[in-house]
Amino acid sequence: MYTVIEFISAIILGLVEGLTEFLPISSTAHLIFVQKFIPISSVPNELFDVVIQLGSLAAFVIIRKDFLFQNVVGFFKNQTNHRNFGLYIILAMLPAIIIGFALSDFIAELKTIPVIGTSLIIGGIILIMVDKYKPDTSNDDMYKLGFKNALVIGIIQTIAFIPGVSRSGSTICAGILTKQSRNVAVEFSFMLGLATMIAASSYSLIKYIHAFNKETAPIIIAAMVSSFLSSLFTANFLINFLKVRGLYIFGAYRIIVGFIFIILL
Repeated sequence: MYTVIEFISAIILGLVEGLTEFLPISSTAHLIFVQKFIPISSVPNELFDVVIQLGSLAAFVIIRKDFLFQNVVGFFKNQTNHRNFGLYIILAMLPAIIIGFALSDFIAELKTIPVIGTSLIIGGIILIMVDKYKPDTSNDDMYKLGFKNALVIGIIQTIAFIPGVSRSGSTICAGILTKQSRNVAVEFSFMLGLATMIAASSYSLIKYIHAFNKETAPIIIAAMVSSFLSSLFTANFLINFLKVRGLYIFGAYRIIVGFIFIILL
């Protein structure tokens, strides 16, 4: 049976998820950090992680509903731009699907404080380096990303299976290094993330749905609603902030948080 403290903790963790999911700072790392101080024991971690992600994903779908509708309809109507974009997403998802299924047990063992702290620091350094020494942009049209670049971004995304790396951070860096504009890199990163996380969350939800019952439901619903509302009201601002400010500030932040992880936890 859950406690009032756990109910409040679920709301706080949902807020943390919504505020960190759309930035290259690793929402997983932040959730683990906060859970060290306000743990939730009545709901399995695997199920809890899935439901708060679903809250953020639902908010992102609403925010980008027009773009998503246009591309889904265009894909099935075989319109060239939308068809290619859909194929870019599918191609970029494949490496994560393959690695995720093949190494799921090994990946679960990596969720340790030293790994997360080190990943935050190294990832922060990479963000700063990419931001400072990025190549000249050769493409500012997401529909002209290209199959080769989509596959490269998808392969780089698999690095984010290491806790603390940040899925959006890895794919945005990959996009920039393949000479996409920052706008294209960011937008493709989040569209790829949406598709990838829907697939991963669906698998995890089926696997752990047995833990959803009348005792855990209030905690799960509170966390999902909290992450949904947090994402709904902040996602656009955070994504636009990322496009304008670049990666340097997030790289510096990651390095600081990484050392805090290693020293305090």
